[in-house]
Amino acid sequence: MGLGCGSHQKKAVKSMSRSWFRLAVAFTLMTLLCAPALAMSQATADFLRSAGIDPDSEAVKLADAEGTIQTTYNGDPVSYSFDKLAADGAKNGAKRFVVTRTFIRALKANFATPIPPEGYDGAYLTQDEKKLALRKVFGN
Repeated sequence: MGLGCGSHQKKAVKSMSRSWFRLAVAFTLMTLLCAPALAMSQATADFLRSAGIDPDSEAVKLADAEGTIQTTYNGDPVSYSFDKLAADGAKNGAKRFVVTRTFIRALKANFATPIPPEGYDGAYLTQDEKKLALRKVFGN
């Protein structure tokens, strides 16, 4: 008698191979579909360079990963992102966006973080982040 695989073992191996194949296909599709949504557009990257901002810097990558910031201005809903700032041609706004998003991330991690002496703009904070920043300013 040989030590070959029985028919049940062959079926199990074949079934397991199909499962791994399906998983690999699903992962590949997910990666392909999600990657464009996560990548900064070339036009936005070029805009940031024209503003003197390195789109490959850690600060920009972290701010971009946060996505669109939903907030309000004088009671009206507004949103901010690098794409929107680029579309508006807001070079100074893009600089302030980077400084402000970097500051608020640091403040959330450590409340002792000082407010930046230049470039901070509370317009680029969510409502909850504005409350946190006000607590920092007024010591409450």
